[in-house]
Amino acid sequence: VGGMTATGGACVWIRNAKGAYTAVQVPGAGNVFSINDNRIAACRQDTASMLLYDAIAHTSTSLPLPAGFTGGSPSHINNSNQVSATFGYQPAGAPRGYNHSLVWLPTSVTLSSGAAFVAGYNDLTPAGFLAAGATCLTNPTASLPLPTVVGWASADGQTGGAYVWVDGVGYDLNTLTSGLPAGSNLSTAYGINDAGQIVGEYRDSAGATRAFLLNPVP
Repeated sequence: VGGMTATGGACVWIRNAKGAYTAVQVPGAGNVFSINDNRIAACRQDTASMLLYDAIAHTSTSLPLPAGFTGGSPSHINNSNQVSATFGYQPAGAPRGYNHSLVWLPTSVTLSSGAAFVAGYNDLTPAGFLAAGATCLTNPTASLPLPTVVGWASADGQTGGAYVWVDGVGYDLNTLTSGLPAGSNLSTAYGINDAGQIVGEYRDSAGATRAFLLNPVP
């Protein structure tokens, strides 16, 4: 289990063979946002970086952000230590910044299409869009070595919709989903499992926020 203490420091609680938990403070981190089956935790180190903490070896790896990126946080780490994250991006000279959707990879990934993703941070924000965020990702497979990522994206930085990134290409879930109630908008996808099921929230025609579950079509 990962999280933070009442005093504000990041902490993981490790379960032993007897079912008891031991709290371990994560040095230099403010919060644990996700921990995988290998007990590798994705943490926010400070407002401008991310940190991976090995709760077995008790070692930390700092992951400084590329130039232009600012505060944000990781959202999910899979069992291959690939991480989804949302961080602010403000180009030099720009009056303000917007959130961007990122995936961090421990090793580079080259797809059969020839598309290549570097070891480190990869910006998934759709071209021409001002803002996006990544909330969760799947475990990679032989056919999909790059994890599928879900979140949201906005062309104008104010209104947008739930998004899924497959092979690094973003798709608006509103355009992929059948049977949506009239006037509704899938606004954010919060989770995806390895079966492809996606959960999130949507706004109905009256403006109320509701939960959704999407099941993939075979």
